[in-house]
Amino acid sequence: MFFSSTGNADLDTSDTNGAANGYNSAAAKNAAVAARNAAAAAQAAAQNAAVAATSAAQSAGTASQTAVISARKWAAPQLESVADYCTTTLAPMLDAALRSTATRIKPIEEPPKRRLPQALTWSLLGAAVLAALGAAAALVRYRYQTAMATDTEADTMTAPATGTDDTMQRAPGESATTSSETSVNGRVSATGW
Repeated sequence: MFFSSTGNADLDTSDTNGAANGYNSAAAKNAAVAARNAAAAAQAAAQNAAVAATSAAQSAGTASQTAVISARKWAAPQLESVADYCTTTLAPMLDAALRSTATRIKPIEEPPKRRLPQALTWSLLGAAVLAALGAAAALVRYRYQTAMATDTEADTMTAPATGTDDTMQRAPGESATTSSETSVNGRVSATGW
């Protein structure tokens, strides 16, 4: 059963289909009107909420922009002072620390050895050997000439003043056959040598 808005609760059940149709159409009209009213009210509420949200968003955007600008105004000088501190105080200390560490870590380099080319080294060695041999030969020659001069003086003093050339070169007691075995300086050489 369907109750009407007039308050008639005692309806005839035999006439239920007909009455229900009549009441249903009125109720449907009432429901449709109520639905339209609810939809209009919801639409109006949604529009009001959208307007309120838009104005709140605009005011929040404006407020956030203002807050961001004021935060940037505060942060910029702070960053500049930190940069100045790093440049004047921290950077020189860091630079000094890094340089001293690099100095301690760097291996000691040996000075480069100046090596003469191998051909020049052998040439200098050969020249030194030749110079040593030349000095030794000069020393031997000097000693030989000194010895010859000494022998010649000794021979001239011991030789007789008169006589032939053959007798002058022979020592006293030396025969003419042994004179062929004497050397240039007048000394006797051993046979077979």
